[in-house]
Amino acid sequence: MDAKIDADADYDNENPLPVVMAVISVLRQLIVLSSESNGGYSLGYSPDELRRRIYSLAKDNDLVDIADEFDATPTIEFLEI
Repeated sequence: MDAKIDADADYDNENPLPVVMAVISVLRQLIVLSSESNGGYSLGYSPDELRRRIYSLAKDNDLVDIADEFDATPTIEFLEI
């Protein structure tokens, strides 16, 4: 609902952005979990892989601010003295 997705509507691949935003929102929440258990099953999460997936989704959909936030590429910054 937060992503403004109508559960009864057909998926429109011409505008995937609402679905991408919903996925990124869920993946962001999973970063803080290393694992969870419920009713006899367990799931484990790799925060680094979740960050890579968020970066990829954001980059592929021109979400520059989010992509920059999750970009793991090392950078060198020069300080002026």
